[in-house]
Amino acid sequence: MKFKSKIDYSILIVILTPALYFLYEVGKKYVEANTINYGGIITFIIYSALIYTAYLGTSYSIQNDKLIITALFLKSSFSIAEIKEIRKTKTILSAPALSLDRIAITFENYDRLVISPRDLEKFIRMLREINSKIEVSLD
Repeated sequence: MKFKSKIDYSILIVILTPALYFLYEVGKKYVEANTINYGGIITFIIYSALIYTAYLGTSYSIQNDKLIITALFLKSSFSIAEIKEIRKTKTILSAPALSLDRIAITFENYDRLVISPRDLEKFIRMLREINSKIEVSLD
């Protein structure tokens, strides 16, 4: 089953602000010098496409006994049997999570993964169907 990432639009605004400022500068240069900055326009399009892809492509899949994280062009796989704990977190560290409403998944080897699935209850229920030993603390 595939779960999309919850989206926090305040993060989107923070990410898009530099792109919009860059576009403003390209437009301002056009108005002042009446020249088109093709490099700037191409850079803006590539940056915007990456953001768009990240927002559409970030997901979490449960397949058999694996948790598969897809973010941008990267895919990572984790064993659900090794999940020890799931708890709420407010960390702002970089993570495949498009919302500040996040959970931290701790594995037996002490690795930690921060994500933000849209349907959290169903996501946790499906993980616990595979590994009933997962401790959950969402307070």
